[in-house]
This record gives sequence, C-alpha cells and structure tokens, in this order.
Amino acid sequence: MLRKGSFGVAFVLGLVLPALASAQGSSIAGVVRDSTGGVLPGVTVEASSPALIEKMRSVVTDDQGLYRIIDLRPGTYTVTFTLPGFSTVRREALELTSNFTATVNADLRVGGLEETVTVSGQSPVVDVQNVVQQRLISTAVLENLPSAKSIQSVAALIPGMTAGLSNHDVGGTVGDQPLGTAIHGGRAADQHIFYDGMRTNNVNTVGTAGGGSQSIFFNPASVHEISMEVGNLAILSETGGVVINVIPKEGGNVFSSTILANGANGDLQSNNLSDELRARGLQTVTTLKGVWDLNGAVGGPIKRDKVWFHAAYRRWGNENYVAARYFNATPLAWTYTPDLSRPAYEQNLHRSVNGRVTWQVNARNKLTFAGERQDQCICYSGLGSYNAVGNASPEAAVFTNSSPNTYVQTKWSNTLSNKLFLEGGFSRNTMNWNGAPQPGVGPDVISVTELRTNFTYRAPALFNGRDHDDAYRAESYYGTFAASYVTGSHSFRIGTTMLHGRPYTDFQVNRDMTYQFFDGVPRTVILRATPLKYRNRLKADLGLYAQDQWTIDRMTLNLGLRYTYLNAFVPAHDLPAGTFVPARNYPAIPAVAVWHDLTPRFGASFDLFGTGRTALKVSLSRYLGGEGAGAAQAKNPQNTVVDTASRAWTDANGDYEPTCDLLNPDANGECGPLSNRNFGQPALISTTYDEDVLHGFGKRHYNWETSVGIQHQVWPGASVNATYFRRWYGNFLVNDNRAVAPSDYDPFCITAPVDPRLPGGGGNQICGLYDINPAKFGRVDNLVTFSKNYGAMSDVYDGVDLTLNARLPRGATLQGGMNIGREVTDLCDVVGKVDLTAAVLPFFTSGLPTSLISSLSGLPSPSTPFCRVAPPFLTELKLSGSYPLWWGVQVAATIQSIPGTQIVATAVVPNSQIVPSLGRNLAAGAAGTATVQLLEPGQTYGDRLNQVDFRVSKSVRLNRTTIRGMMDLYNLFNVSPVLNLNQRYGPAWQQPFIILPGRFAKFGVQVDF
Repeated sequence: MLRKGSFGVAFVLGLVLPALASAQGSSIAGVVRDSTGGVLPGVTVEASSPALIEKMRSVVTDDQGLYRIIDLRPGTYTVTFTLPGFSTVRREALELTSNFTATVNADLRVGGLEETVTVSGQSPVVDVQNVVQQRLISTAVLENLPSAKSIQSVAALIPGMTAGLSNHDVGGTVGDQPLGTAIHGGRAADQHIFYDGMRTNNVNTVGTAGGGSQSIFFNPASVHEISMEVGNLAILSETGGVVINVIPKEGGNVFSSTILANGANGDLQSNNLSDELRARGLQTVTTLKGVWDLNGAVGGPIKRDKVWFHAAYRRWGNENYVAARYFNATPLAWTYTPDLSRPAYEQNLHRSVNGRVTWQVNARNKLTFAGERQDQCICYSGLGSYNAVGNASPEAAVFTNSSPNTYVQTKWSNTLSNKLFLEGGFSRNTMNWNGAPQPGVGPDVISVTELRTNFTYRAPALFNGRDHDDAYRAESYYGTFAASYVTGSHSFRIGTTMLHGRPYTDFQVNRDMTYQFFDGVPRTVILRATPLKYRNRLKADLGLYAQDQWTIDRMTLNLGLRYTYLNAFVPAHDLPAGTFVPARNYPAIPAVAVWHDLTPRFGASFDLFGTGRTALKVSLSRYLGGEGAGAAQAKNPQNTVVDTASRAWTDANGDYEPTCDLLNPDANGECGPLSNRNFGQPALISTTYDEDVLHGFGKRHYNWETSVGIQHQVWPGASVNATYFRRWYGNFLVNDNRAVAPSDYDPFCITAPVDPRLPGGGGNQICGLYDINPAKFGRVDNLVTFSKNYGAMSDVYDGVDLTLNARLPRGATLQGGMNIGREVTDLCDVVGKVDLTAAVLPFFTSGLPTSLISSLSGLPSPSTPFCRVAPPFLTELKLSGSYPLWWGVQVAATIQSIPGTQIVATAVVPNSQIVPSLGRNLAAGAAGTATVQLLEPGQTYGDRLNQVDFRVSKSVRLNRTTIRGMMDLYNLFNVSPVLNLNQRYGPAWQQPFIILPGRFAKFGVQVDF
C-alpha cells in the first residue's frame, strides 16, 4: 500500500517516466541485402509521406541488415534505400494502416549514386511481426458503406462483436448512445475508447471505468481511421475488452473541406409488421419519425510544413415511434390507459464541434493540441428501444440532458535520434450526464411497476437528480509518456500511464418510494433511502510496463510485462435528509481499494515461408477487469445503510397509500414485515468486505486470453485470417449472508404452466426452490469475499474467427467473415454454500455474462437448478464491400446474420400457488410472491437476424470539387426479427417489444473540395 503522499510521487513519475508509444503508431520494417543475398548494414532508409508534417523519417540498417521505422501515421508512403556505391531503390505507393508493421525488403546492387530503381506494387497485407488482432475502419469504409457511423454501426461490421441486440442500429435509428461493445467472451464494461492514443472513457462512479462510460462520440468528418483491437491486446491496455482508437485527421499542406448531409423520415419507410408478429400480440412496430446528419470539416496549413489545422462540426439525431408504447391517457391515474392516438417516441439529439492543431516546432519536436465539445439529449430513455430493460410509458422515461461534455488533449513527440523516440500527452475529459423526470412529472408522483408485464408508468423508478451542479458529472485526467529504443531487430519500449478520476452521482426517487402492482392490485411498496450522492474517487490508476519486439530470423517475439497500481477512496461528503432517512454527514475513507497486479503478455509471429505473406501467430495474455472510482463503493459510508427494502402491501381501503408504519420492521396495518431490518439505519453495517478482496497483490478480477491463428495473403491486396480464441476468468466474488444458513431455507416446488412453448409442453414440477424461514426474514449480515473460499467457479469462452480483408481491382473492397463461439459458466460447486438472493446479486455476478445473471435473477434460494449455463456454439456472419461500376456510379452493401435474442421465462408466482408445497405462507407474507425461471438459460433463442443494407452513389468531379449523391436502403428485404421481447411469463410472454426497423431509404450528398 502506498503511504500518504505517494499519489503525488506517482503522479510526478507519470509525468517523467517514459511510456509506450501511441496506440495507433505504425511501422515499416525489413531487411536490406545485396545481389548475392548478403545483408547490408549502414543503409539509410527514408520513409516520406504527405501524412507526415515533418515530411520524412529515416533510420540506418543494423549489422544484420535490419531496419525499423516506428510511430508512423497511417497514409501513403515512399521508402527509399541508399548506400554509397550501390544503386538507390525506391518503393512507392505503400499504403500503411494503423497498428500495422509493413514488411518492405530491398535488394541493392552495385551502381552509381545517380542510378535509382523504382519499385511499385501492392502494399503488404500480412503483418508478420505483430500479434495484436485488430479490425480497421478506414475513411473510405465510413464514406462508402451504408452506415450510421456510430460505434454500434461500426461494431455491426466486425464478426463476433456486439453491442446487444436491443441496441442494434439500422441506418441511425438507435443513434449514438453510451454503449459498450464486446467480443470473444469479453465484457462490454471493459471496452476502452481512445482518441489519438489518449483515453476518453469517463470514470464511472458506481460501475467500471470503461464500456459505456462515455460522453464523446466520434465525429466522422474528423476521422482518418478507426482501429479496433479485438484480441491479443497491446500492453498499453489494462483490460481485455475491445480497444477502439480513433485516429484523427491533421490537415495538410493543401486546404481541403467536406460537407455531408443526409436524412430520412417515416414517409420513406416500409411496413414490416407480419401476421406472425400480430399473432404474438404486436399490433404496432417501431417506425422512423426522423433521422438526420449534417457534418462538415475544413483542414489545411496555417504555415506550410510547420503548422496544420483541422476542424469539424456535426449536428445529428434520430426520433423513433416505439412499438407497443403509447402516451398515457391518464398519466396521474393508478392504472395505465394507453392513448392509441399518441404513439410514444424516443428522441436523441447531438451536437459536436472540435478542432486540432499540429505544430512541427523544429526538426525533432512536434506538438499537437485538440479539443471537442459535445451536447446530447436522450429525451426519452427507457421506453424499450434504447436498452433491453426499458419497458415504460413516456411519462416514466428519464429525460437525460448531457451538456456540456468536453475533451481536451495535448501531445508532444521528440525524435532524439534514428533509434530513440520520445512522446508524451495529457488529456482531460468532463461529462455532464444529468437525468430527471419528464417535464410535468412532479416530485410527488409515485412510480408504479406492473409485475405481470414488468411495465413502469406514472414516473421513473430512479433518476439522476438535477437540483445541484454536480448531480451526475465525471472528470477524468489521463497522462502518458513514452520512450522507444529501436534497432533493426529490437523495438524496446518502457512506459507509464496515469489515470485520475473525480465522478459525482446523484440518485433520486419521487417520494423515496415506488409501488409494485400485480394485475392492477397493489402488492409491494419499495422504500428507498434516497437521495443518494456518491462521491467515490479514483486517486490513481498507474501502469508501468516494458515491452520488447525481438526479430530472430523469421520469428518475431512480442514480450511484455505490465505492473498496475490502483487506489480508490471516498472523500468526505454530505447528504440531505429523505423521507425515511435523516441528513447524513460522512467522513473521508482513504485507500478503500488498493490493488497491485502484474499482467504479462506473450506473443510470437512466424513468417512461415519467409515471403511476408503467411504468418503463424500465438499469444497468451492476462488482463484485469475494468475498475475505476467504483472500487471505492465497497466502503462508501452510504453502503453502511441499506438503501432499498420492500414490504408486502394489501391496500385494504383502496386509497393507494400504505396504511401502516413503514419504518416499523414488523407486520402492521396493511403492510407485511420489512424485507431488511437494517433499512435506513446508518449505525448498522449490513455488508462488509473481506480485506483480502480489497487490498493486496493479484486481488482484482482478471481474465486470461490465449489464441492461435494463421494469416495468409491469398492474392495481392487480399488476406484471410483464421484464429482460435479462448478466454477464462478468475477472482470471482460472492456475498455470503452470515445471518442465515442454507438450513434456514425451506424447499418448495411449483407446477409449471401448461404451455406448448415450455419444455415438454409445461405442466412439470420445478423444484430446487427455497424460501427463507420467517424467523430469519429480513436479517442481513453480508460478507463479500472470494468464491474460492466456498468452491470452484468457472467462466470460459471458446471461439474461432474466420475473416477476409481484400482490396480488389478498380478500387473495390470486401471485408468481414464468420465467428463461431460460446461461453460456458459453472457455479454449481458454490451454489448451496452461500445465499444467492437478488439483494446480493450485483456482487455475486461481478464479471459474469448476461446469460448466467438471467438464470439467477430474483431467485430467493440458496441453490438453483440452472447453476451451469452451456449454450450451443453460435455463429455470426458479417460481410461488407463496395464496387465501382461506370461513370462514377458505385454500389456498396453490408450483410449481417447473427443469432436471435435469448429467451427466458421469468414467472412471478403468487403465495397461493406456493403454500401447498411449502406448507406455509412465504416469509414476505400472504401478499408476497416468488420469482422463478421456467426455461434453462442459454438454450432458447429467437429467429436469427438476417439484415442487408445497400447503397448506390454517383460522383461528379468539377475541377477540385467532387460531388457525390447517395441513396441508402436499410433492411433491404424488409425482414422483421425480434430484437426485444417480454421475458416475464404470463399472457404477454414473448410478446415482441422491438423488431428490426422496416426498410427505409435515406438520401444524402457529400461535397469534397
């Protein structure tokens, strides 16, 4: 543990110690020989490109004839080889992409200095040195393919990558949202987003420091290329999630501008509501109200070869009428009455302005400055189209206004010699993400959730209040410095990164309570100890690492080791009084979580035939789970108070007010006993943490990934890749309620409903269900500790990627491929030894996939019949490409075929159906209910999503101006797979909420000059 004052030392070290070079840095490397095949040391190798403000970078071959030029920007290069007494060799038109090492060898023959041999040919497409698995999205792909240019739409081009079916974007109908993507069994929360190698994720308060914790969405007019690392991640990455790095445009020595405008409305959309969907209860579908995008940029020299600039502006958004959602005709009534004349709609509005300046200070030093401001309004969130759990009427949707969100960065680089390169940078990201009830929903309107349909109306159940400036804000500071020492055979790097975060989160609930009804009858009142104001802090997330890329003949070893230190604490903060809790004053708690970890990375790439066209690659890497200021949540004083408790409620007098003493823990009046007797009592600690979890070496949640693959150039400009991935997790946490034991639970069974959609037609007994003894009901003394103290748990992903990337004649492109994989989780050895109630579920499922969480959610038992989830191997197919025809006409298309949504059947079973088996009322009382899963998770899926999007464009060139008109057809074949459906068993079970939007046309124009 670092002692007091260590953060200051660590921060200074973060500004002084060298670190890994930019994530987007590319390289050119190779060997130079003479005509007899002998190696040539001392050859000067120069790489020049319009992409470099310094114009040219040079090195000299070592005693083995090897050279390597690092930290090159993506672009088109000319490589020149010169040695006195030998002819000069020039390689032209070499296209270099992000994170790619292009192998360029040369043979020099004896000749005069004035003799130059020019070589042209296809650029290398196989990286025979790096093992990082990446997928590239170039400017051409963004401009040519039918796409909304959002993270979700980019993920739709990568086999195996997903942002979740409910967030599936079709031509911008979802729009930019704070979402995480995942691949190869990774976690969306572990995704990191970088801008020019500098991190832009916010440091979330209660969750992790990655994934959807973002407020800056990329501006396509500013993007040169997007690199997406999906496997064998570079040592710069702390976690094992997808790493998205946006490489920005810098301007250049020639002024250039672009303007893009496109849009569509509901008149351009077809109806794809089928008879089969109507039979399942869906009478209306999500339809387009409007989608638009206005984007412009300008760049060029402030001073040629000295100072470049690039600036862009974007205004975009979308509106959708949400299927089966209507405004409430009686918004203040205790029953929901849909107004069929007013379909509900979601509205997402965005605005972005950014700028970048690149300054070549002198021959060795370069500085860049960049800044961006974005404003967003997710004006109706939670209706069911934006996320999977959304199931609300419009007045119960959260009004989220995110403004202003800002991002600034500065970077410096210094080429000390042709072997030593330094660079450093600093960035600051501020997010203001504030939620509130919809305008007109007053603070006294209590939210109601209908248990039969899991539908919420009247008011949001929870929201981020906006009664003060720091309601929901996150400030993060990121620094990185780098030193690379490069010879022909070695590229050695040492480095550090530093992340510091100051998030603020405020949670509020109207009247500090919500209601739950069952078939319109009050059943439960949920009490909340709100308002809550979380002020966790990430004091330091420090990474120190070393990496060597060592080429030995045809073998290149990628060896790295990273040390990570994380310190999270809770500052002093005050909370105002609520309905059920007094005003609270909390002191600071330093060093809540202090972790030290070593994460090695091993990789090897072998040039199989020595031609640079076939590479065998293997890797083994250890990653940490995404953590941030949320690590301090373990001992946040607010967690010494149970902030949620429930009471069964029989509204005998029909006044919709619980007639009882809500804070009396015993049954009284219309209310059953309080579910947790510690509710609202700040002196009682209901959850404690094993100190072994929070402090020490190797205590963070982690995962290992190994891969074996081959990449081969099948013809010039085209390569195929086949790679096997395996990922496994460790350091799982469980929450052991020490106030009860497994023997305090009484078993019961239920009879599944008779339903042909259930296994065997239903009617079977479902056992292995438990209810706590009434004498122990509401008693909580939780200990969070490692699951290994109770038994073994496992979570393993196995999968294969088969991909193709081709640059074809006449400028045609084709990319994509197939992913086949599955994730198996097993906790059977732990089940029955700890309490797995819903109250402790978030701790227990730390790091677990959605399929397993759904099998446990709400199960009031020390065991479950679904403790092992083993879905079948699922297959994804994604292809995209473009092809130029004649007279400036070009066609392009994307194809996706992905598995349908997983189907579960969560049944709310009333006490009356349980009493015959249990022999008594539920511990919650006669009005209580139990939640039971009727289907084995991971085994039942809806219809596959088979989507084709198509574009035809026409370009006209007038002098230096190019005008391109575009027409996109999204969901070309007007298919209607279900994206989100009712998973609550009952009359509306499997009733679709959201289906793929029907075919629609979007028109646009782009002008480049």
